[in-house]
Amino acid sequence: MSNPNPPPGWQRRDSGPPAGPLTHGPPPARRRRRIVLGVVLGLLGAVVLVVVAGALVTIVPDGGGGGTKDGESAPPATPSVRSSLPRAPASRASPAGDPGPVGDVRITSCGVDRVTQWPSAKLLITNRSGETSTYIVGVEFIGPSGVRLAEGAALSNDLAPGQRAEATAGALEQVRERVTCKVTKVTRFAS
Repeated sequence: MSNPNPPPGWQRRDSGPPAGPLTHGPPPARRRRRIVLGVVLGLLGAVVLVVVAGALVTIVPDGGGGGTKDGESAPPATPSVRSSLPRAPASRASPAGDPGPVGDVRITSCGVDRVTQWPSAKLLITNRSGETSTYIVGVEFIGPSGVRLAEGAALSNDLAPGQRAEATAGALEQVRERVTCKVTKVTRFAS
């Protein structure tokens, strides 16, 4: 025998859809956490981009090199730390004794910034080829023990034949000791 009336405090379970329009309440706690996490990560990403952009402006304040007025260059700065420039091996030299693009690059100063502790090398690039060229220069920063502590690169676009440009190669690794700068690779191509 079944009783059509449920005991007090109990409600009859309806197996059909609810009556009236469907309404959604506030999002569940898990969804709300995901939204907050997405907003926080987005803001954090924006802050990181601003910091990286500021660091690049600090490393290369003149926009990455380029010639000075009338193709002249400022007199080379006195190096704060010893610098060295590798000479091209005889087997790579042209028959006329030209060292190639490595001979177009000279380190004018080498050091570590006292505030950021980032190493940098100021370079003087002279286009000794017969055509307008772009240069990509690799530099390594070597500690007193001979170990490479960091590496960086510099770029100079569209140098006319005979034109000189100053560029700065920097690294983002912090270095707490004196460094020697060494040009590791020079790529020159007609632009």
